[in-house]
Amino acid sequence: MKDRLTTGQMARLNGISEKALRIYHKEGLLVPEYVDESSGYRYYSIFQSARLDMIQQMRTMGLGISEIRKVLALPDVNALEGFMNEYAARLEQEIQKMILARDMARNYADTCQRLRQRPADGSFLVEHLPCERILALSMGEAADYAGGIPSDDIRGWEYYLRYVKRQMCERGIPLSLFGNVGCVVTRENFCQGRFLSTEAFIKAPEDFSYEDDFIRMKEIPEGEYLCSYSEGLFTESCDWRESEKLGEMKAELARRGLEAAGNYYGEVIADTPAFHYSGRNMLLRMLTQPVAHIFEDASYNQ
Repeated sequence: MKDRLTTGQMARLNGISEKALRIYHKEGLLVPEYVDESSGYRYYSIFQSARLDMIQQMRTMGLGISEIRKVLALPDVNALEGFMNEYAARLEQEIQKMILARDMARNYADTCQRLRQRPADGSFLVEHLPCERILALSMGEAADYAGGIPSDDIRGWEYYLRYVKRQMCERGIPLSLFGNVGCVVTRENFCQGRFLSTEAFIKAPEDFSYEDDFIRMKEIPEGEYLCSYSEGLFTESCDWRESEKLGEMKAELARRGLEAAGNYYGEVIADTPAFHYSGRNMLLRMLTQPVAHIFEDASYNQ
């Protein structure tokens, strides 16, 4: 008996609770070396600590009881190596999900800051913007998905968003990126006053990439952009006013002696339906890339 450890002694030596040892016994992971039939006392060998070390390590790795049982029943080192490689791959996938979840939480925090510090609603300013990586999606089928509701109706915008969301779900693209959605009007359509969105985009983190026949990795190029920050852009009658703002932007470019050098991008930079349960409270950055350094009035180059 002097070489046997009570449950309490085994627990203290290994930094574990007696309850955990009883659970491991019940589940067949660590059976005491000896059980006194008359008293029911359990006794362990000090040499069983090596098996307990492995159990504790696997618990620290996040393995559950059933998975640990499988590991302990593996026949050889090759099987153990295969299991651990597979588990490491699963962990890597979870890590990527957690990173995206962290970025999403930070994005919500940034949203709150943007709403507090937003520029004057509807004003125009020229900003130098960095290059942005995006996932571009054709919106050719979105009109049918919206049931014929036009995109200049706020209800149509919601259906267009559902279309984008469905494409993401079908392809396993993390929905944490869905908050960074926007629309594109080509330079040709913008210059001709046809404010029709033919493409949607989702901002992509630096370490994220996806491409198939439907979705393409593209870039919003670095450069000088004429920007307008507008809150809401829809009325109580559900009239979507983005086309109206695009017309104002086109006129503003002409007034400044500029012309669009690239596409128009409508970006939802803050969206907080949590405070408006029946709809959306959006802050949009509307931008188009002008030809740089041809300002007629230097006061505009602020």
